[in-house]
Amino acid sequence: MSDERLKSFLESGEEVNLGNIFEYLQGMAEGMEGVVRWEKRENIAGQSVRENDLQHTFKTVFLTIICAVTENEWRKKRGLLPFGKVQLDVGLLAMMALVHDIGEIIKGDMPHFEKIKEGGASQTEDELTAFKEIIKPLPGKIQEYLLLIYRRTMFKSDLCIKDREARFFNAVENLGHLKRAIHECRLGHLHFAPKCLELHIPVLDKYSWNEFPSLKDWYKPFVEEAIDYLRQFQEKREEYIAEFVRRGGKREDFPF
Repeated sequence: MSDERLKSFLESGEEVNLGNIFEYLQGMAEGMEGVVRWEKRENIAGQSVRENDLQHTFKTVFLTIICAVTENEWRKKRGLLPFGKVQLDVGLLAMMALVHDIGEIIKGDMPHFEKIKEGGASQTEDELTAFKEIIKPLPGKIQEYLLLIYRRTMFKSDLCIKDREARFFNAVENLGHLKRAIHECRLGHLHFAPKCLELHIPVLDKYSWNEFPSLKDWYKPFVEEAIDYLRQFQEKREEYIAEFVRRGGKREDFPF
């Protein structure tokens, strides 16, 4: 586990109440702060932003809210009845963004290229088990509520509740990965192109053309740039492999 404060609280067997909720939430926040994202990519060839799960969650919540409000307004302005007269539930989506990485306090961050290699579902379900452990001190009804939210974020698992909000959150996650990858590529870290740009653009295409048209405004202006970064990476792939080996990796283990 990434944080001793939360670990001590969970091992104490205490239930969360108004007297100790600060200690519990502080432990959870410190736990998320201790999980560094993209660290294995950094070890391969660097990254410009050393981001932890707490920072990532803050940004994901805002991105999700902004995208959801934009989608609702996009349809309203065009006189469309959104989703059978029902708009996206912005509050539910914000909660999904808030809880989606809490399990990583125990499991740690698994790089995207490793999740793809392992299929993703088993890792997601391991994080669900960790999430259940972390929220166990909360009252039963709150646990039930949070689990229904969390299951909507488990898009690669059969346990996922794949409703409209789950599909939209999955799209926003792809958008977030795409934008981070482009940011890194602009600064010369082209190893962010494969397994990010090449996979997330088709997923976003599927969602934007079939269900959430406003998403095109967020990512379409960057598609040509992304394709160019993929080309540049292939041209420099041998240089990245050499750097990977220099840092102690084996050529046959290079993940891109």
